Amino acid sequence: MTQAITTIEADSRVVTLITTYHTRPNTQREVLQTLKQFVHRHLGFQMGFVSSTVHVADDGLRILNYVQWSSLADFQRMLTRAEMQPMLQQLTRLARNEMAIYRVDYIEHSDETIDTSYSKHMLPQGEMGVSREI
Repeated sequence: MTQAITTIEADSRVVTLITTYHTRPNTQREVLQTLKQFVHRHLGFQMGFVSSTVHVADDGLRILNYVQWSSLADFQRMLTRAEMQPMLQQLTRLARNEMAIYRVDYIEHSDETIDTSYSKHMLPQGEMGVSREI
């Protein structure tokens, strides 16, 4: 069995749900922890779930969750499951959010080779106190 991984490619059958959570610097960590628990304990076990990638804005005002599903039907089925409702409602109470389904239309890649040896260096800690790798 092959493990599903996050892939971004045009003409893929995968659908992507992008949700932006609008937070405040003093609530971002709580929203982030709740979101991570939701993904780890509930979302990741749903039929058709491929991956979730969470991005945190350095200004403390947003969290973006990039969730890939095998199909739109799988995503819609998850929304109807009763056990999902308490966590979805909790996230809505913690932060206003906007969500939409996307499909990749276009990708442009650099012709340059990237020096991956640079990726092991660390940037200074951000406002959330988390070291960021580049």
